[in-house]
Amino acid sequence: MAAISKVTYHRDVNAHNILAHLEGDRPPVSFGLVDFGLAVDASTWMDVSAANPLGKSEWEYLDVGGDCRYWPVSAWRQFEAGCKVLSQEEPLCTEYQTHLDLQGLGLTALQLLTSLLPATEVPELKGLKEAWRAYWDDASAYWASLLETFRSGGDWCTLKQDFIARKVHQLMATRLGALRWALHRALGAAAAANLTGEDSWPPGSASLFWALLAMVSCGERLETGWSEVCTRLARHGYVLPEPKRQKPRKEPKATLLGYTNKLKSLTAKVQELSMDFERLLPPLGEAR
Repeated sequence: MAAISKVTYHRDVNAHNILAHLEGDRPPVSFGLVDFGLAVDASTWMDVSAANPLGKSEWEYLDVGGDCRYWPVSAWRQFEAGCKVLSQEEPLCTEYQTHLDLQGLGLTALQLLTSLLPATEVPELKGLKEAWRAYWDDASAYWASLLETFRSGGDWCTLKQDFIARKVHQLMATRLGALRWALHRALGAAAAANLTGEDSWPPGSASLFWALLAMVSCGERLETGWSEVCTRLARHGYVLPEPKRQKPRKEPKATLLGYTNKLKSLTAKVQELSMDFERLLPPLGEAR
């Protein structure tokens, strides 16, 4: 995908368009991406070119496409109100231009992960499966409405007005936000286990969750791309030295170790506040 993105944006990355091939009965598995019917040229998708109608970038006049169950929030907003409205709403406008394929692959990976996970009482994994189920149920219901309108030759304007009235893009943002929160919780638990060598989480699971957080957006500004996803996956749950840079960075880049330390610090503060609160409460049975 990192190589493909330099040439084209697929715009319809989903479970139906990814093929897996296994030689024999052992890894590695090779993957392929098919159905480029909605793909656009990467060089003109965000380029204001005189070759395009009215000198606009392609994203400004091409209709939204693909399976809506794998859309980012911005694609829902573009469907509701069009590119003119979307262009006035940052960071959704940037997300729509840069994040369609990242979102599609991230949600596909989450779909596969949650479907393969066995029944579990691990709270972080249980919460992730529940967040995915809630997201998928809502996304599938809206997808069914889109599909029915397409098959029956229905009125698209009526459907869009209905989606606007129901604030569908905001509802999907809420579901995707819950997914990201569940990923953060899973990352915290997996990072702590991977960094200390515990076998409660598979090696590299923290890197997977970290990479998914770079892919799955809920409408916020994500300063991530395919190179960042590849970097996070390559860390296998451990912290690698930062590469030398000619210019110092304004802000230190987040690491799994830093993330885990922040979680431990926050947990300690919550426990301290809880103890203070208990001391303030009168003994049981006394009048308040």
